[in-house]
Amino acid sequence: MPLAASSYPWYIKAAGPEMGAKLKLFDSADHEKIKAEIIHLLDLQSNPGELEFDKGVEGIIGSLRRHNDSEEESDIPTLEAAMSLNDNKTTAMGLEKSKHFFVPERFHKGDGTTITMPALRAALTFPDEQLQSDFLQFLGL
Repeated sequence: MPLAASSYPWYIKAAGPEMGAKLKLFDSADHEKIKAEIIHLLDLQSNPGELEFDKGVEGIIGSLRRHNDSEEESDIPTLEAAMSLNDNKTTAMGLEKSKHFFVPERFHKGDGTTITMPALRAALTFPDEQLQSDFLQFLGL
């Protein structure tokens, strides 16, 4: 399972300050690029089936695949090798719990569990520092 953007404290704890910071730098750059691609797609005001929209979705999916492959081939093995079995289990439980944090209602009131365009835009433009703070508080870290 790919690590969440706000899992950077786990990167640093598991891999140490230097390697953790490098992983964080590369990971956050990918996340920002993909967020920008999605926001650009939302700004187009085009619809599925239209060339511009479909090409945008294909580009985003390609970026997500490359990012996921990088995490699976590099980040996760690096982190797992540096983690104790107990740290690995604790991290896995935290990542499982994180699924309950990232719900549309958190970013756009009234949406509940329904993903709407306003909820997606609100989630993508939510201030990173606030997101990390809220997420770590949610996890009890």
